[in-house]
Amino acid sequence: MLAALFVAACGSPDRRAPGAAGAPASPSRTTDQLALRVPRAGGLARVLAWPGGDSALWTSPTPVPSISAVLAFDDEDGAFSVVDTGGHPMRIELRAGRVLTERVRLTEARSADGWATFGLAERVVRRLTPTGEGWAMSFDHAPSTVVPTTDGAVLVVVNRPDGAHVYRARPPAPRVADSVVVAGATFGAATSLGDRLFLVTRDGLVGVRTRDLKAGPPIALGGPPRALVASPSGDRVFVLAGVSTALVVIDRYRDVVEQTITLPGAATALRVDPLGRWLLVRAAEGNGVWVVAIGAMSLAATTTSEWRDDLPSVAPDGLLVRVDGDDVERWDPVTREGRSRYPGGAADRWHLFTWNGFRKPAKEAEPVEFAASSADSALDSTRAPEPSSETRSGAVAPTGAPPLTRGFIVSFATLLSNGAADSTARAITVEGEQARVVVVRNGATSIYRVVLGPYASREVAVRIGRTARRDYWILEGAP
Repeated sequence: MLAALFVAACGSPDRRAPGAAGAPASPSRTTDQLALRVPRAGGLARVLAWPGGDSALWTSPTPVPSISAVLAFDDEDGAFSVVDTGGHPMRIELRAGRVLTERVRLTEARSADGWATFGLAERVVRRLTPTGEGWAMSFDHAPSTVVPTTDGAVLVVVNRPDGAHVYRARPPAPRVADSVVVAGATFGAATSLGDRLFLVTRDGLVGVRTRDLKAGPPIALGGPPRALVASPSGDRVFVLAGVSTALVVIDRYRDVVEQTITLPGAATALRVDPLGRWLLVRAAEGNGVWVVAIGAMSLAATTTSEWRDDLPSVAPDGLLVRVDGDDVERWDPVTREGRSRYPGGAADRWHLFTWNGFRKPAKEAEPVEFAASSADSALDSTRAPEPSSETRSGAVAPTGAPPLTRGFIVSFATLLSNGAADSTARAITVEGEQARVVVVRNGATSIYRVVLGPYASREVAVRIGRTARRDYWILEGAP
């Protein structure tokens, strides 16, 4: 059976990919390139500047157990969601300077955002969060995999004799919201955005749109895929099918084979660059690695590396990070030359990422003030666009509003109807606090914003927003 694969994206879509001879695209200058290094046998975790940092920017206060997988990085909290080799979910928190380990043991774990971790424990699907919210759902048959989506929902796939049963649930509701059965199929892969599942059939693939669980037309490949992976943007799926001497490229919007790329030989595994520039292909024999330029859709380079669950990989700077004996090397797929070497680096697990959380603010932020209000009820669902910064700075507090307060606001909705805003506010309660409605004037128009807060820090506001399990925005200043 094809192993389940969930691709975690951490950057821009593959439309930025270079041509076979082009220079790799660079990550945004507003973030720093970093490397997380943890001894494969367990030990202190370190974060270093990439590529040339000699000293650690951050070191864990306690040893970290041997890690089996890095699930995702929570950019807001500066925390990695990981799983140790015993199946215990963990968080390596860079901001808080701590390592947290869950007691529960999961047979499989996934995270879409680094904050909520979904996993399997026999017939139960669990969600674990840093705030300790408990959520679990039982199934009659043991699920095969879980796929979290960026909107807080989770897709559960149960492979049964009649096919793949796909269920969608949205915590904290303790029930299935929707389901579909795809006959004769098993789970194959999911796009990084969680908006499409790809199920494997006897002679190809079937795509399922996760928004409404609608299955697309079968994609014939002449046999079951041996490996497949979706591009970070989700617009293409790369498949090794049949004898796997060719790479099949599928346009997932049209559910058709777009083209086929000839490989130097048989291949067994695929790994995609999180920024969508390169695709790594594992040769069936030896330690060969073939590098495909996604932008040009052609074979760009050939190299060697031990194929592990963390390496080879593509760093944010576009260079390949490969294992060479006891060392780790940065290798350029364009020039086919080594750039720098990390002696003894093969003994560590590596994860390359970008983040600006180690930067110091240029200056202390000025204190801000905003007003709060309440509203009466009626019902209308007309949405209004977000007001401009000029509008927010000119917010008018209604009569009887509480005194101005400093801090961060969590905004859940911006509406043109007082009644609709009040109805939305009544449905949101977090940690005993009910959301309220703030009135903002945009010329002659009144705009009603549903908010919680103020809170003393952005971190607390983010926690409240996530706990509400709704779309939210963090506002510093007048809402």
